[in-house]
Amino acid sequence: MGAGLILEAVVAVLLVVMIGYCLVLNRKLTAFRNTREEMASQIASLNEAITRAQQGISQLRSAAGAAEKNLRDEIIKARALSDELSFITEAGANLADRIEQGLVGGGTSAGADDVSEKTSTVKKGLGRKLSLDEITSTAAEDVRTDGVDVGEDAINKGGAMEAQEGDDNEVLKALRGAR
Repeated sequence: MGAGLILEAVVAVLLVVMIGYCLVLNRKLTAFRNTREEMASQIASLNEAITRAQQGISQLRSAAGAAEKNLRDEIIKARALSDELSFITEAGANLADRIEQGLVGGGTSAGADDVSEKTSTVKKGLGRKLSLDEITSTAAEDVRTDGVDVGEDAINKGGAMEAQEGDDNEVLKALRGAR
């Protein structure tokens, strides 16, 4: 009977160890379930954050597309204005040269140096990209102070002589047609 009792005692000890191990395993499984629920809630909040980020990215893309379109339109407008300003500057310089030639060649009371000084004021204004109204008013004031009367109609129409306006209009039409 000694061997059977030892065998039963060994089985009883193993059962106690097994029960202890089951209790430890049960605690670990309970902790894992709790952690799993927390992880599930964290994964759900992460999914929500990813969805919001994707929506934000699509909104940023559409805003960037709209900004790009607006910028492209503004660049096109700026180039057109730059071309027009270049044309106006060149026309103003040509006008100043014609006024200078008309005043010097017309035998006015102003000397050639004085006329050159007056037209250089207009040319400096062209270099600073003054508006056409500022340039023509400066030219008209310079012409008036020299005692030359070019007529009020010519001054009101940008300082150009009426005979030369037709040529300017044709050049302007040709340049606009070339664009």
